[in-house]
Amino acid sequence: MIVGGHFWGGLGLLGLTLGRILALRNWKVALMAVIAVGGFSGYLLGREQQINRRQLPIDANQSVNVALRIQPDAVVLRGAAYYLVAQNVQTGEWMSVRGYAKSAVELHALQRLQQPQIWQVAGQQQGILPATNVNQFDAAAYWRHRGIVKSLKITTVNQRSPATSHWYQWFNDWWHVRRAQLIQYCDQLPGALRIYALGLFPGSRAAETANELQGMQQLGLLHLFAISGLHVALLLTALEWVCVHLKIPREHWEWLTLLSLPGYFILAGSNSGVLRACLMRGRTG
Repeated sequence: MIVGGHFWGGLGLLGLTLGRILALRNWKVALMAVIAVGGFSGYLLGREQQINRRQLPIDANQSVNVALRIQPDAVVLRGAAYYLVAQNVQTGEWMSVRGYAKSAVELHALQRLQQPQIWQVAGQQQGILPATNVNQFDAAAYWRHRGIVKSLKITTVNQRSPATSHWYQWFNDWWHVRRAQLIQYCDQLPGALRIYALGLFPGSRAAETANELQGMQQLGLLHLFAISGLHVALLLTALEWVCVHLKIPREHWEWLTLLSLPGYFILAGSNSGVLRACLMRGRTG
């Protein structure tokens, strides 16, 4: 909270937490808390300094040629336009990327991505414009919280090739591929079922979602798509029910559930509601 812009609120909560720990009069717990706070503070400070070094002036507009690593579920299509978050292969930096499919063949290929890819692209790189009016959505602050301070408008895609998955990328890539397959499956469902399935299971927002919000509210389903992450709890409860009736020992399926939560976090869209639900389930496991 302190780093995210709520300095006094975060400082007050931090002081309250540390005071509660000191009230335990257990020096081991207090020492662990101080080490944890110091380590996490150092990480956040280093992250902020790194972001500041990468940040571009708002009026900067640079022509660049870069290689981007693309996850198959990252591409969001809106007509012929596409949006995604990609990683610069040379620097490891994450960027907000947008572009336009220039043919029906390219559009179809984007809809059917199945594996991580490397794109060699040319485009215009610039900073992200902050809010210019009171109470306007602040895109610059939103992306900065995710460690992103640059946007790239692709003008030309020179080459697309499959990406190599190193050992430290295998787990992440495997789940992103599964999510891409799930999105493509849900996208073939009929009518409103397609919109509900995309929102609940892979956490993807269809273009028609806004038109369906009124119907969701009337049916009492809107809370399932909100920040609560209730659908995660329902799915995990159903999994537990199946394991219990299959007479699998509790300690086995508890460990299975706990170890699968990071993968499910990716599969369900990696939003804040899913993160909170996964952390709560891991804590009670």
